[in-house]
Amino acid sequence: MLENDKKNEQVEPTTQYRVQYPYEFDPEIRRKSHEFAGQRLKIAISSMVTYIAILVFLLFSHASEDYALFLRFIPWYLGDVLFILTLFAIFSIPSVILSYASYRLRKKKGLTEQGVRRWAMDAIKQLSVTAAFTAVGGVLLIALIALTSLWWLIGALTLIAVTALYSLLFPLFLLRIFYNISELQDEELSKGIATLANKAGISSYRIYVMNESSRSKGANAFVTGLGRTKRIVLFDNLLRKFSRPEIESVVAHELGHCVSNDTYISIAVESLFVLFAAYVLKSTLSFLLSMHLIYSVTDPNLLLWFALVAAVLEFIISPITNLYSRRREARADLFALKIAGDPIAFISGEKRLCDINMMEEDVPSWRKILFATHPTTIERIRMGESFMKVS
Repeated sequence: MLENDKKNEQVEPTTQYRVQYPYEFDPEIRRKSHEFAGQRLKIAISSMVTYIAILVFLLFSHASEDYALFLRFIPWYLGDVLFILTLFAIFSIPSVILSYASYRLRKKKGLTEQGVRRWAMDAIKQLSVTAAFTAVGGVLLIALIALTSLWWLIGALTLIAVTALYSLLFPLFLLRIFYNISELQDEELSKGIATLANKAGISSYRIYVMNESSRSKGANAFVTGLGRTKRIVLFDNLLRKFSRPEIESVVAHELGHCVSNDTYISIAVESLFVLFAAYVLKSTLSFLLSMHLIYSVTDPNLLLWFALVAAVLEFIISPITNLYSRRREARADLFALKIAGDPIAFISGEKRLCDINMMEEDVPSWRKILFATHPTTIERIRMGESFMKVS
């Protein structure tokens, strides 16, 4: 590994507060951010269109059906694995190309210092893990369909359990596959966070820092884990580029998620969607068999039909889930304003986050409905200003 890569692997142990505060938008960054957002949107739409186009081509050209019939001469479980991995490779080619385009765009805009080698290694890790889960999950699903008519309910409950297990293990193991993680070492900041936690009524929490600077210049924070594995994770860039009041405001927002048990609620909401989607897939299977679009319940082509139906369902339901997510985030923002009591830091932090991450401060309504999981920066600034007037 290069010496520079070794340096980037280390998590910054201390914060640095020598930054402009309060922060104001940089007009030049705002201009570049709007250009960047347009380019990212094109890549995102290209990715979705490509995915659907490949699905439709494979299904309606009978290419996947012919391939599935060809594999009937070997045991179904081996044939299904081969079918899934082959189709996964086909979908991965354009996905990797578009992912690389996104990487090059972020590199051009100065949002990442990650080299091509590091990006490729991360891509290989992600593809390997996804391929393994896809193959195993696909074969188990087909086997379950062949065994019982309650496959849709058992499958949905299993997926819900796996999702909960993932939330439990992510901060302990899976996150460490890609990042170095360490506990926050800054004693001054730790004391400030402890004060906020006491105000929030939270007695058990742990603050971790991850070395996002090894991959990008972005700054953020998030809550992850369940129960005793729950963690508030801060990007090291947040500690390097933000003032202490801004950092405490960001942490207060994450404490708001903890107080509201948003992780548990999110799992519950996702579980309802999974159960609904599973029932729709059950009806889809009956339709496919009646129309002779698959030759049996062990036909791996069934997975492609399920993928197409799931994509349509996600498109239909995403405006609802996005609205729920935006309201949840707005609630955490208001909580942060109340317990930190510093609207100036809140507004300054939102402006700095917007510039550092090169986000658009506002977006058209249609994009917010279809894609936005968080309130826009302008909406958050207005909330801070309103709080300032009444406090």
